[in-house]
Amino acid sequence: MRRGLFCFLFLCYSSLLLQAQQVDVRAKTDKQNIQLGDAIQLDISATYDPQRFIVRFPQVPDSMNGFEIVRREKPDTIFKREINEYHQRYIITHFDSGRWNIPSFTFEIESKTGQASEVKRTDSLWIDVSAPLVDTSKPFKPITDVRGAERPWQDIALEIGAYVLIFLALVMLFYFGWRKYKAWKEAKSKVPAAPKLTPYEVALQQLQKIKEEALFEQGELKTYYTQLTDVLRHYLEQQFGIDSLEKTSSEIMHDVKKHKALANVRSSLRQVLESADMVKFAKGTPSAEEHLHYLELTTEVVKESYKKYQNQQTTPA
Repeated sequence: MRRGLFCFLFLCYSSLLLQAQQVDVRAKTDKQNIQLGDAIQLDISATYDPQRFIVRFPQVPDSMNGFEIVRREKPDTIFKREINEYHQRYIITHFDSGRWNIPSFTFEIESKTGQASEVKRTDSLWIDVSAPLVDTSKPFKPITDVRGAERPWQDIALEIGAYVLIFLALVMLFYFGWRKYKAWKEAKSKVPAAPKLTPYEVALQQLQKIKEEALFEQGELKTYYTQLTDVLRHYLEQQFGIDSLEKTSSEIMHDVKKHKALANVRSSLRQVLESADMVKFAKGTPSAEEHLHYLELTTEVVKESYKKYQNQQTTPA
């Protein structure tokens, strides 16, 4: 009985010893003594049989017991059939003097052969951090003034080149803009201006428009006769200088007597003005034939007076 128990315990111990020998975890540093802010290389490694074990590395925080991780280097792994070596290096530092402890790191080890999982821890490490020595026997040096650094000639050349390019771009922009404006101005000057219509031509165009609209057929008699008299008033003012826009029909007829070119059309002009006044102010209602008749009379006044005006201009005094 005792012999069997002894054999069982021996086998368990041998198994654990074998497992322990096949998984080795370590943590080490390249320095044990540093000054404030010096860099320390921390190496965490694991050596194990990949056929029998799965090893999970610890999650190392950015700060631990005052130590700060400056840089995490790329893992270094050596893969073999019988053994794997895994190294993870960190660059750490400390900014407080004293004796400081880097805590142990825990690895999780899972067996592929059915044995129970376990954890293994590295040894903790002690680091002595000292402040830099200051020679107090020497006087303190004064704080120096801010000094200006000399700029490399390459930077100066690049800046000058950039300014030159900007200047050239502005010159080209101004040049092409000026050429475009000049071409536009020349093209505009070449476009022939539309000939200015004479008062006679304007009056005939307006009368033709009144005829085409035929507002009297729509019952808009007042508008129709107002248009006729407006054509006459503008024609008399622009062609003969008679101030007729703000005058009554009788005042216009009084001024018309002063112009020989209008002598032959006074009767027709009076008929149009008086008929228009009857419609606009006395609500007269001429017949459809009379509407066209007054339009023809207005046209006759314009044509005959202009013909007489031209004869007077060509006849020597």
